[in-house]
Amino acid sequence: MNSPKALRKKICFCVISIVLFAVAAMALVSWLLPLFLPNLNVFVQMILFMLIFSLPLYFFISRQLEDCKSQVLEATRDSELAKTTLSREMDERQERYQVLVENSPAGIITCDLKGEILMVNPAVVKLLGSPSVAATKAVNVFTFPPLVESGIADSLKHCVETGQLFKGEAVYTSKWGKAVYLRMHFVPLHDYNGKIAGGGFNQ
Repeated sequence: MNSPKALRKKICFCVISIVLFAVAAMALVSWLLPLFLPNLNVFVQMILFMLIFSLPLYFFISRQLEDCKSQVLEATRDSELAKTTLSREMDERQERYQVLVENSPAGIITCDLKGEILMVNPAVVKLLGSPSVAATKAVNVFTFPPLVESGIADSLKHCVETGQLFKGEAVYTSKWGKAVYLRMHFVPLHDYNGKIAGGGFNQ
């Protein structure tokens, strides 16, 4: 898209061009034509003026509209290209993040503001003795009694409510009967607007 400065220049150019067309048409009708056709009346002069002025003006405006159309199409293509590039970069970052999380030796869990688990990596499943990722995600980290009793639930709630990063330790017996010692890092998760959208911790 054109900058405001370029747009102002374009408008000034168009206004000056129209004024010049009008002056040239008026000079032709008022000064030059009477030299060859001295008997022209005012009405005919007005008609000739309109014809002489309108035709160049029509082609001039048509040309400017075509230029504007071309600029809009070019800007649209640039915008679509930028969106495509940004989308591809985001997909690539997401893929790299997913690879890192999936292959991390540390257990990683993220949840939303209600405590519903959004993501767990294979290390968590192994650490807790869970039969599957789906079974692990069925636990609400804010209300599940063992998590509440161990203090993990309160720690994660505090992280989500305050936006503060902190560390914690706890002995936790998982839903599947496996007792584990957890040394955790609690972090808030933010959305694109910078608001806290949930939290997570890794062991």
